[in-house]
Amino acid sequence: MNVKQFGLTKGRSTNGASVELIQQIFDAWEDSRDAIGVFCDLSKAFDYVHYDTLIRKLLHYGLMGQSLELLESYLTLTGRALTSNTYVNRAPALNNNRRRQGHGPAGPALCDGGADR
Repeated sequence: MNVKQFGLTKGRSTNGASVELIQQIFDAWEDSRDAIGVFCDLSKAFDYVHYDTLIRKLLHYGLMGQSLELLESYLTLTGRALTSNTYVNRAPALNNNRRRQGHGPAGPALCDGGADR
């Protein structure tokens, strides 16, 4: 698990994330620094994405370090990762008819089963 991940982990609630965010903004304000927050609702973003394909493409486009580790941790803990056309962890198997219809909510480039575009 990534130490910056909140929610889905014991003792790391989303309330804790709010407290940490406010503290970091306040610290930046006190030091006359700029602060920025990026908020993403990932609840269904990766439902039909091949895990290995997603990670490979994110590495290709330069995502690495803590950002990539956080995403990997999220996918592992929520059971949203998809490998070889079957979900891992708690999620159900992918419906083959639905898979052939196109792509998931993240778009066709992330759901191509391994082909680079």
